[in-house]
Amino acid sequence: MATHNLGRVVFWMTGALLSFSLSAVSIRGLSSALNTFEILSIRSGFGLLVLLALVATVPALRRELAPRRMGMYAW
Repeated sequence: MATHNLGRVVFWMTGALLSFSLSAVSIRGLSSALNTFEILSIRSGFGLLVLLALVATVPALRRELAPRRMGMYAW
């Protein structure tokens, strides 16, 4: 039953592996020129841009990312 999605699973896992590998190599390369805070800021900014692009292209994600129960985080 779950085997018909095996190709998609392999595709996404390969993409994640390549993404993490590229991230590790680029961070190692940047570490000689930038400090840790700058590298983390760049990585967070890039992640935010990717997330905003996804939300702009897939409107159903807006409902999933809407803030719910914000009062729970105030305490």
